[in-house]
Amino acid sequence: MKRIRCACFLAALSAMNLMPGTAAAEAESRTNSSLHLSLKECLEQALANNHARPASQLGVVIAEAQHQQALSTYWPTATLSSSLSRRDDDPTFIFPEETDLYSFNLLNQDLLANVTVPEKHIRLQDKVHAVSDVDVVLPLYTGGLRGALLRQTRAGITAAQQASRRTDLEVVYDVKRIYHGAVLAVNLVRIGEEALARLEVTLELTENLYQRGSGAVKKTDWLAHKVVVEGLRSAVVRLHSNRELAVAALGNTMGLTWDQVVTPNASSVPYEALAVDLADLVDASYRFNPDWGQLQAGLDALAGQVDEARSGRMPMAALVGNVELISNSHDAGIVGDAENKSWLVAVGLEIPLFDGFLTRHRIREAQARLTRLEHQQVRLREGLGLQVKALFLEMMRAQGQESAMGAALEAAEQNRSLNARAYQDQLVEVQDVIQSQLMESFTRAVYEKVRYEHAEARAHLEQIVGTELLALISGTR
Repeated sequence: MKRIRCACFLAALSAMNLMPGTAAAEAESRTNSSLHLSLKECLEQALANNHARPASQLGVVIAEAQHQQALSTYWPTATLSSSLSRRDDDPTFIFPEETDLYSFNLLNQDLLANVTVPEKHIRLQDKVHAVSDVDVVLPLYTGGLRGALLRQTRAGITAAQQASRRTDLEVVYDVKRIYHGAVLAVNLVRIGEEALARLEVTLELTENLYQRGSGAVKKTDWLAHKVVVEGLRSAVVRLHSNRELAVAALGNTMGLTWDQVVTPNASSVPYEALAVDLADLVDASYRFNPDWGQLQAGLDALAGQVDEARSGRMPMAALVGNVELISNSHDAGIVGDAENKSWLVAVGLEIPLFDGFLTRHRIREAQARLTRLEHQQVRLREGLGLQVKALFLEMMRAQGQESAMGAALEAAEQNRSLNARAYQDQLVEVQDVIQSQLMESFTRAVYEKVRYEHAEARAHLEQIVGTELLALISGTR
């Protein structure tokens, strides 16, 4: 039975694959020296090298440019248009022959006579003609259209900022998760190597006791011990592979090249028990979570779309100005001195009368979109609360396990030490020594795993809530 227990402990230690769920790269020999970095340094490099951040920041630039486009509707627009044309001939007007009764005053006597005016060809302008126009339009009243567009673009800026912030939170979470996973992988290798070294010493002692022929240790005990040692050696090889994969994943998350190796300089996964209220975390998620902020911006944008649709029922007024300059070598006809320069100022008014119910259905569509997003907001509220609660319970569970596993580890260390001394005096069987050593290693591995799970749950909770928990507890945000 004791041999079966030892085999179970060994199998559990060998199967303990605690790497975070990332794409693994092939473990190859690295030509560059390894970089020993802290978590803060890894975060700085990841935020500087990550390719998703510039894309999300450009989204903010696009939204701000759209907002400036909406603001441009409050300014007058001025357009200069010029044209130069050349006809095949001078444009003329043919005045037809006309006969009419004309009155004459001759020597103070009024005379009436029928006069026939022959056909005339009147030159209107030169065949080379240049015209320049400057048109100025200043909107006076748009029926709420400008305000609706501004509301939408302001909401677009907020949504883009929240999307950029979500990208940063995801990068920070990934780096923390994988960094702590790499620390865990390194510690598991150390635990496995220490356990292997102890079992090798015990195996050598078992071999000496067996060869002396005292009868306390049989050959079957030595063979069973050797099976455990070689099995653990195989498990250590796998732990080494897991460490290589974890380190490769960390470098990839930081945006480094495949041949750059990053090794965490932390000796253990950080642990700090936190006392925070679940209701406070849920409330903070409604204030700091980027998805929630983006949805709020979406609601504001859709409300602006409703106002935009309603503006289709309102009249619009604008101040219009025009200046026209004509350049033509002819000084008569339609291009005389009085006609070469002209200006115009007018007030234009547009009143919608009937559009085939188009505006009514646009308003109906915009209101339906707004109502649909409001229902999605309710679902997101419940979903955020459930996510925060699940991660909070996971973190609290890890905190409780950390305390219990710490006490169990202390007891396992004492048990292993006592069994090792007793075995030297042939007071206990070899299976007891093996079991105590494997039990200590397994307990230490589970203890490290619990600390990793606490750190991972905390990092995930900070990503969902949208702020650091220590800052939330201290009330600095």
